[in-house]
Amino acid sequence: MKEESKNLSNDEFKAIIEEKIQEASKSITKENPFKMTLGSKNYFLPPIEFMAQFFGLKLTHKSLYDLMKSKDAGLPNISSSSLHEMPRKGVGKSVFKKFFNALININIPSVIRPFYDFLLGNKTELERAYKVNSNAHQWLAFFNTFDSIIKDPDSDQQQAQLFRYLIHFITQRSYQEVEFFESLKAKQNEFNLDDKMGMWEKEISPFYSQNTQISKEALNWISLLLLDEVKVENLSNEQKSECIYFALELEYDFLINCFACYEVGYVSLRYDPKECKKWLISEVLDKYTNQNNEASCFRCFIDVLVEWLTLHGVSISQNDLASCVPYTPSETMDEIDFKLAQHNKLYKWYRGVDLPSVQSLESFFINLSELTSFSIDFSLADVAQMTIGLDKALEVKMELFTREFGSDIDVFGVWKQWLGTYPKYYNYHCNQFKND
Repeated sequence: MKEESKNLSNDEFKAIIEEKIQEASKSITKENPFKMTLGSKNYFLPPIEFMAQFFGLKLTHKSLYDLMKSKDAGLPNISSSSLHEMPRKGVGKSVFKKFFNALININIPSVIRPFYDFLLGNKTELERAYKVNSNAHQWLAFFNTFDSIIKDPDSDQQQAQLFRYLIHFITQRSYQEVEFFESLKAKQNEFNLDDKMGMWEKEISPFYSQNTQISKEALNWISLLLLDEVKVENLSNEQKSECIYFALELEYDFLINCFACYEVGYVSLRYDPKECKKWLISEVLDKYTNQNNEASCFRCFIDVLVEWLTLHGVSISQNDLASCVPYTPSETMDEIDFKLAQHNKLYKWYRGVDLPSVQSLESFFINLSELTSFSIDFSLADVAQMTIGLDKALEVKMELFTREFGSDIDVFGVWKQWLGTYPKYYNYHCNQFKND
């Protein structure tokens, strides 16, 4: 019989987990070391670290180690070389036990409880996801945590409402993927796993067609790739641009849906989303994807923010914005040089150079709120980080696609063309929204 986690004290939780860790360590040998992998590459349902990375957050074995350190969790004596090898060649049972025994000492029950529930066998959906090696295991565990937080009467219910539709979307995708993987596992004797084209046509393409908004043209393009019929040297510039567009449509399908769901959640705080009221994300992407725009996405965000503040009776200049940029002056720096340094830093951000960290961005908005005496919505930082994520992603894609297709292809133009389809995703989720 499965134990009821809700009836266990924290000490009982720890005792059971310690036993599980000891049991798991027995399978670790020199030939079979423990490797800490956080998720598998997957466009339909990427691992959590894909999203964390996009938004400037670190979710790795090293970040967990740093979390233990910051929470005084009884830091294990693990060498830097062992930490380095944990996701690569792997580590032995001694390091494994030290790491996880320290991890469960972090005094954040709402974060650790899903881990307990899974090991105790109390969450069927987590077991199912784990058995088929789906990233749904990560997402469902994370949302179990979030669910316990938003049900706390002391939590911010407005923030809970903001994320509700986004959680619904990702949870739905998680269940869809688990069911799909289970069906493939049940039929594994019916097809040849080495026949990639057959698998694509019979199973994968229909699944994507049914459960995503990826175009038929993009799915057909993948078929040509599998048939090895796409030869870069034989493509015209127009065809190369199409290849880039289809690649972006496939790789970022999950992300662009998440943007739309977040915006729907925000709009639902004040309006019925079925009216398709546009909010900040739509306004920023409208400006950014304009055919004549050459500015970064973050710069477009700042421009829209200034317009929004003006509408609310707050006049703000570029000098004002620069004064909000966090900057630590040297002892010999005078006020003029300090202000110039802030200006230079802001304009670097505009150009997509040395983009701000999550902490710097948070400081920027705190300073802006103090300067304007205007309550800055917490969600503005989320959207700002989204635009920074897009600017960083574009930088990577520019280098990749230029190397693959040549420098005469307008990668930025294709990037804007793809992001210009955002209203399709947003309107779809507005119409799907149910206020229950």
